[in-house]
Formats: sequence, C-alpha cells, structure tokens
Amino acid sequence: MVALIAGWQIRDEYLINAERGVGYALGIIGGSFMLALLIYPIRKRYPTAPAFVLSTPTWFKLHMLLGLIGPILILYHANFGLGSTNANIALFCMLLMVTSGLVGRFIYSKIHMGLYGSKAHLATLIKDQDQLSRALLDLSLAVDNGKLVSSMHEQLDSVKTALVQQNVSHNPWVVASRSARLKRAQKVLNKQIRRLGHNPSDEIAINLRRVQNYASEFFYTSRKINGLAFYDRLFSIWHMLHLPIFFMLIIAGFVHVYAVHTY
Repeated sequence: MVALIAGWQIRDEYLINAERGVGYALGIIGGSFMLALLIYPIRKRYPTAPAFVLSTPTWFKLHMLLGLIGPILILYHANFGLGSTNANIALFCMLLMVTSGLVGRFIYSKIHMGLYGSKAHLATLIKDQDQLSRALLDLSLAVDNGKLVSSMHEQLDSVKTALVQQNVSHNPWVVASRSARLKRAQKVLNKQIRRLGHNPSDEIAINLRRVQNYASEFFYTSRKINGLAFYDRLFSIWHMLHLPIFFMLIIAGFVHVYAVHTY
C-alpha cells in the first residue's frame, strides 16, 4: 500500500519512462514475475517432478508474493497512467487478474486453516467444536459463577442449533443468517465474561482468560463449519474463472511486448 500511494503521488513528475532505463527494467522484471506465476499451477499438476526444486507450498507462497510485487512493478513501469491501446489492454487485464487473485485469496482462507494451513474438513471441525464446547463448560464451572455457566449453556446450544452441525448449507442467505447468529452469541458471551472480569481473584482471572481464548477458538471453528460448503463451491467457480483471466493477461502481455519492440 505504501508503494502504491508513493507511486501515485509522484506520477506527475515523470521520473520513470517506460521506454528506457529504470522504467524499462521494471517492465521486464514485473512481466517476468507475472510469467513466473505459471510455475505454481504446473508444480501443483506435477507434484513429484524434481525439476521444480522447491515444494508445492513454497511455490504457492511465491505465487502470492510475485502476484503482488509483479503488478506493483508494472504500475511503476506505466507511471500509474495509460498509454497505447495494447498497453492499456495489458494493464487492465493485469488489474483484473490481481483483483481476481485477491478475491481468491479471501475465499481460500475460508476453506483452509489459515492462509498456509491444510484444507479444512467438516468432520474434523465438528470434532474440534465438540471438544471446545466441553472445555468451555468445564472452565465455566471452574469459575464458579452460576450466571456464566447458564450463559455458556445458552450460547453453545444457540450455536449448535444455528449450525444444525451436519446440515451445512450452500445457500449464501442461510450462511449469512447463521453467521449473524454466531456473532450475536459471541457478543453476548464476551459481555458476560467482561462483566465478571471486575476485581476477580487471581485464579478466577486466569480461568476467565482461558474461557475467553477457548470461546474465540470455538466461534472461529463454528464460522468455518458454517461457511465451509458455500466457500468450497465458490472457490471451485472462482478457479474456473481465474485461469482464463491469467491466460488472457499472458497473451495481452506478449502482444504488448511484441508491439513495443516491433513498432
């Protein structure tokens, strides 16, 4: 973001010329980075091929890194402005691909355990949710407060009722409705925990912090369960759209390079 803002601020000073010097070099490097994005899907296609040296997860990280740095270099190459028709087509294809990549990155995080974690599985998530639910009830009893125990029972039951655990949905409206219900349940529980946090004993304070941490994990897992089927289908649709956009960018990029060096 800093690089984008800085480049936008100095665009009118014309410090960079796309046809020579630093501007030309940025175009070559940025274009090479964009072309290198092809390595990840090829590596994914041939996971045992020794020629790629690095592992598939490492290439995935590089794929995302180059997918951000490459477009920034291209924007500096273009001095954050428009040029010839072929250059503009290549630029807009790149911006479309970057937007698609950011959307895909968001969806990816919804069906994986973190940005670089393994793919989430419903059965594992439900098992984790049950374990966290039992741990929360045990901790609530340890705090020795009837209101917290009652609130904990109420909110955990509310969450499980909202999710209907095994009955996950592909319907975005159902997912959004359940998500709102989860937020309300978490808000009520956090308010109850904060209310008990005024001048507690050391032992109760420790247990309350543990309740808070376990509650955060519980609701995180519940949100994963809620959106897993929907985002999994959405990711499949996104994947079918992202690859054609990428190839459109590659073609536009080659046409631009050819036109620049020929004419």
